Amino acid sequence: MRSKIFCIVLSLLFIHNMEAQNIKSEFRLEADIPQTIDKLYFGQYWQGQSYATDSVIPTNGKAVFIKEKQLDPGEYFIYSKTGLLVKLLLDKGQDNIRISVNSSDPKQNKISGSEDTRLFWQYQTLLQKTEDFKKSLGKRPNKDEADELKRLQNDISDLIAKHPGTWFATYAKGDTPITLPFPTPKNGDEFYSNKHHGRIHYFDNVDLTDPRLWKSSYLTSMINVYMSTWIEQSPDSLATASSEIVAKTKGNDLCFKEMLSYFINTSLNSKNMGSENVWAKLYEDYIQGHEIAWITTEQRGELSKKYETIKMNRIGMTAQALQLETIDGEPINTGEINADFLILYFYNHDCHHCQETIPKAHELYKVYKDKGVQMVAIDINNNKDQMMSFIEKHNLRDWVNCVDPTYKSKFWLYYNTSFVPAIYIIDKDKKIIAKDIDSETIKKFLEFYIK
Repeated sequence: MRSKIFCIVLSLLFIHNMEAQNIKSEFRLEADIPQTIDKLYFGQYWQGQSYATDSVIPTNGKAVFIKEKQLDPGEYFIYSKTGLLVKLLLDKGQDNIRISVNSSDPKQNKISGSEDTRLFWQYQTLLQKTEDFKKSLGKRPNKDEADELKRLQNDISDLIAKHPGTWFATYAKGDTPITLPFPTPKNGDEFYSNKHHGRIHYFDNVDLTDPRLWKSSYLTSMINVYMSTWIEQSPDSLATASSEIVAKTKGNDLCFKEMLSYFINTSLNSKNMGSENVWAKLYEDYIQGHEIAWITTEQRGELSKKYETIKMNRIGMTAQALQLETIDGEPINTGEINADFLILYFYNHDCHHCQETIPKAHELYKVYKDKGVQMVAIDINNNKDQMMSFIEKHNLRDWVNCVDPTYKSKFWLYYNTSFVPAIYIIDKDKKIIAKDIDSETIKKFLEFYIK
């Protein structure tokens, strides 16, 4: 019978424990802030999310944050609930910070003890100036306006180029979009040329082997935009792209660990049909047959067990043909059924949930059977007499009813029937194009494809 879907979530998330590091230096951040602020928070970014890690009550406009151990390099911030937000780029050794905050004019903020933050603030000012100038332009900028925009953009590029090897330069370069061949595509050829270029070069400016980027505000957002915008939204294309991105991190163990765990956990938790293609490919490419110290024996076993149920029936795969028997005793091969859409409907007549859903599926079949849809209902309970009673009771004679009394087809090796009903939709090329959907979703799916 149908039970709650079991989802494995690998405990791969790795957050540094600052208190456990054997670093002699302590961290101190002293901030001069407006006296109207009654509480100030200190926080960090992790996988694009912000986390407050400390708070203080300022005294006479001065707030001091002290940590027993040095912070890991990354992007940090201080903020107040009254609207103050100041971002910081802190690298190794930048552990004695002094800042002065001007709430009315952020360009007047001052800092000592973190050259990366000083450059970052300068970079933010240039970005804002460039964006403001763009907004002031008309649809057809004149030559002087175009030259000024180019100058502003060059100022940003020069600032990054003048500080190679710094955390600031890595951060700012990664935050810089790639240049497309056709900034304003005028036709389909130019559009698809941009699409192809973006597919290949999207991460050219991002050092995916730099672990500091996992403590930034933008890395996971970039990954998500790439996967949703630049990659064809088919399960196999998404799976291939995710594996390619993981491969780019193999120069750094921590980055490899975080990227692999990010894609596996995201796809395992996704409700999108076909998301299993992502984690399955990552399992095949990087876990199966590989020794990975940070995956426990239990985790590996659970993932392997889950993989076995889907390795032969993922979206895009060729559906395995089954040798079955109809209720009239006639042999049938599902691979020889000619239909625009073949629905394999595995059920158990003794399952209460199946008893509720089968009549709905049958009503749906009556609507679409003249529109290129064929349905094969396969009772996995081999009690043929009880099955016949069930068929007669619900008047199910007009679709193909099958049994496998001797389990000759070994259907469970090719299709996941751990939970029933288990539904697979196969196109005329014998490819699996949908699975694990209810009758209402089947209706929407067929309507879309038939149209």
